[in-house]
Amino acid sequence: MTADHYTKKLKFFWLIKEILEKYNKMNLLYIFLSLKQPTYSKLKSYEFYILNSPFLKSETKKEALKIWRKAQKTYHAFHKLYFIYKYNKTTFYDCETDFYGNKLNSLPETHKMIIYHRKKKYLFRITDIMNIWKRHLENDSELFPKPTALKNPFTNIRFYRNELYNIYLKLELSPLSVPFLIRQFFYLDFRLRLFTIKFLPILRTIAIKNYIDKTDDDDIIGDIEELCIRHYTGDAPKIFNFSRVKLINQSIIINKMRPILLLFYLTEYSKNLRLKKQSKDLLELEMVNFFNLNDTWNTYFFTDRTLFIFVLDNTKKRINDFTNY
Repeated sequence: MTADHYTKKLKFFWLIKEILEKYNKMNLLYIFLSLKQPTYSKLKSYEFYILNSPFLKSETKKEALKIWRKAQKTYHAFHKLYFIYKYNKTTFYDCETDFYGNKLNSLPETHKMIIYHRKKKYLFRITDIMNIWKRHLENDSELFPKPTALKNPFTNIRFYRNELYNIYLKLELSPLSVPFLIRQFFYLDFRLRLFTIKFLPILRTIAIKNYIDKTDDDDIIGDIEELCIRHYTGDAPKIFNFSRVKLINQSIIINKMRPILLLFYLTEYSKNLRLKKQSKDLLELEMVNFFNLNDTWNTYFFTDRTLFIFVLDNTKKRINDFTNY
């Protein structure tokens, strides 16, 4: 237990002592003496020394519970009063625009929120904080998800759980729709590790899509060559090599191959078995069409002329239908 928690516990014990004196219940003081010990939190101390104690009669426990409730109610009332005083005295962080440079005072009040964080008030556009939170939950390292805790974009200091609850409730009260992953994170009490484990299939799919969209051409050339080698079904062996392809043609080829490469990655790395099978079936269909329309190749991957790579018109739509969250 930290020194701060122990100090709060001593204050709570002092409050119980004052209540006992007011109601002339000092005979119960010995019951609450154990609450001063730094071993457990307030609630754990109450459960261990009073509620589950085999040495106290049920009548004594009931009487102690009334004192405990009174102390808790008074304690939280003081805390709330202190927070209101602190909140009203706190100044705003000096920022008058959203993350796109628009003036915040020109936005409707329903599209803004105030967040109290580390003795400072911050005014956010709701869509800004929503998008930041979503990016933190969808964070990845190449093809693998790596969600991170939400941080204040102005200070790079993380928000604690109580602050996340305040932010989420303000999102729910806004006219905007809360993203799926943020809502599920709320249902899991903002426990990041549990969230990562439970939604790993979805997060892996998002990581794969992000990898396709963000990765440089040089980093996926090898995967395109491997994709063609593994799915080539012709009689004569082919050597798929980018070394003789002009840079302008390489860019065209890669851009047209990205949707097919997405299917390849989903087939290889997805944790969603249904999505994995659908991607594999669609990938085989795409590659058959691809090779049928490019059966005049020589032993190299592409000639210097620009080749049209066939992609079914509804490929991107079909992929988005079962990978959109």
